[in-house]
Amino acid sequence: MKKEFKVFILLEKILNALNNSRLEYIKAADKSPYPEYKRFLNKTATTRNRFYQDLMAVYRIYYSSSENLVLNKIDYKKIIANPNKNLKENPSVIIVNLDLKLVELYEEIIEKYEVSEILSDHLDKILYCIKINKDKIKDKELVFHH
Repeated sequence: MKKEFKVFILLEKILNALNNSRLEYIKAADKSPYPEYKRFLNKTATTRNRFYQDLMAVYRIYYSSSENLVLNKIDYKKIIANPNKNLKENPSVIIVNLDLKLVELYEEIIEKYEVSEILSDHLDKILYCIKINKDKIKDKELVFHH
């Protein structure tokens, strides 16, 4: 498989994971009774949306050439239409797991391909969110309304 296509597949996975993460952060914020943490969750959802937009720009820069027929047949609706349906899990567990998946994907693309420096910045911010969420979980501060 061509290197270009492998990067394309990874970017698509990251875009899907970012969208799922954004949606789960919004759901977690809706269920959180703590105003300060609710703001953090909403801000993180907004950040995930910005990451998504950043990556779509990178995606378009690298893969919008007319000679690349496979990559020009992208189904953008498919990328954003895959929500996480695990309703019984604690929202804090869901968002941490989604962020860990994002870290895995970001590390893979950063290690194997030179795509954009934006990815390293995104990775740092995702790792920071994981730390905050894990600290909150460990301190047993997270109680959500079901």
